[in-house]
Amino acid sequence: MKLFFTFLLLGLILPFSSYSQIENHPTLFAQCMIQIDSKPEMDSLQALIRQNPHTNIVRLDWNTKRVFLLTQDIDTLSIAEFKSWFGDYSNKLTCIQIGVHGVDVVNPYPFTNCEN
Repeated sequence: MKLFFTFLLLGLILPFSSYSQIENHPTLFAQCMIQIDSKPEMDSLQALIRQNPHTNIVRLDWNTKRVFLLTQDIDTLSIAEFKSWFGDYSNKLTCIQIGVHGVDVVNPYPFTNCEN
């Protein structure tokens, strides 16, 4: 009987101890403006960025020239790293904002007072 309760107790404790070992990364957001003159180019770039293992949601909006994405499996994202995801188009990005999704305020469109 003692053996039964020992296994029962282990069965209850082990799932909680393994759960606490799972790494929780914050979901970060990044948004900016992008100046691309071709919709097929923008669609191709969006498909390329979606292949990045650290992106979860990627939206490049042709009409407003906006970029919005949510990350996964990373703790930080610098402007330089964010720009590197765009390859040759990195110099076409302006008004970059990066923050923690659900914590930091996402600047509303149209963006004003851009510093970069």
